[in-house]
Amino acid sequence: LLRMVKHCVIQNDRIKFVARLKAANLAEEATAVKINSLNIKKGAEDFHRQEEIKALKEEAKKLNGTQITLKIKCGENGKVFGSVTAKEIADELTALGYTVDKKRVMLKDPIKLLGVYAVDVKFLPEVIAKIKVEVVGA
Repeated sequence: LLRMVKHCVIQNDRIKFVARLKAANLAEEATAVKINSLNIKKGAEDFHRQEEIKALKEEAKKLNGTQITLKIKCGENGKVFGSVTAKEIADELTALGYTVDKKRVMLKDPIKLLGVYAVDVKFLPEVIAKIKVEVVGA
């Protein structure tokens, strides 16, 4: 067992047993201090990720059920000149005080008719807020 410990190295966040230490300077010798340091770093990363998830869930909870109204030029039959895109929805939400990037607004297709639409805002795969977007003629 002691012979094996001499060949234990840390490489890319995993402990590996290799024949040569410091092969091509890609690996470090695995000492108890370095392994402990690696475990502490991983624990800190996990903690910060959980805090970020908690903050995103709180933001989604605040945003859920929000209704916004977008005024846009349209023709007589209710057809919009151009379309309402995720960027316009994100800009309106930002104006209301929410921090939403346009990449988080999930539209299947751009909105081209007047009316009320249900739109998802996806913060994480498991954290989704549902909002209503009302498109009215200007």
